[in-house]
Amino acid sequence: MYQLLSTTERSIFLLGSVVCYIALHPIAHLILSKSKKYCENSYGRQTYIVSNNLQFIVMGILSINFASIILPEPSLFYQTHRYVEWEQALVNGGTLYCITDVVALFYNQKMAVSTVLHHVCTGVAMLIILQADLNHEGPCKGLLVYGLSTCLTFPVHIFFANRFLVDEVTARKMKVGARLVYATVMTVNWFWQITYFLYITSYKTSVLSTESLMYVVMLCMWAYDEYFLYAYLSSNEEPKKTYY
Repeated sequence: MYQLLSTTERSIFLLGSVVCYIALHPIAHLILSKSKKYCENSYGRQTYIVSNNLQFIVMGILSINFASIILPEPSLFYQTHRYVEWEQALVNGGTLYCITDVVALFYNQKMAVSTVLHHVCTGVAMLIILQADLNHEGPCKGLLVYGLSTCLTFPVHIFFANRFLVDEVTARKMKVGARLVYATVMTVNWFWQITYFLYITSYKTSVLSTESLMYVVMLCMWAYDEYFLYAYLSSNEEPKKTYY
């Protein structure tokens, strides 16, 4: 997979990924249709289950690939000047993650309003990432790190997708695990995002520049969704109006 990420031209990878990812939805639906519990759900909830199952698979694969870069040398996480060494893989990986969010906007019929805003911002981030030049420091690197860090939270999507297909005790255990993973990953991610934003606005660009302001707006939209998501993971009940 890493070879594909690092050698495929951006536009070709984008087109191929969109086609393949959309094509996987009916296949996943047919496979899950063999489950009695899956068939007992409404069509809207089935789209939710399919969407989240496919998302966690993609996020898990991306996590494994990029962990192979970071784990041997963890300091690379902060050596942003070296990201250009893996530019093609980072951009294609970030794009693939964005595709899962964008497609979910059209396929997943059970999505919280805050999550819709999150996915719209991810779509905007994809357009920025596709134009990325990692020779320069700027918000684009922050967007890439945000997306690839989010991939590490794939256990959350395992819980989201399968809590309707397992017994209540198992679902509660999955929820606890998802909460621990989410809290850990996003704490590290937000610490990185804040320190990187302070760095680029102090030495590379103005805090009032268009790119800085757009970066802040997108971070705020994502934080808004994360607040509700974590509140749900910390609760014992389903939300009354919308749910994840």
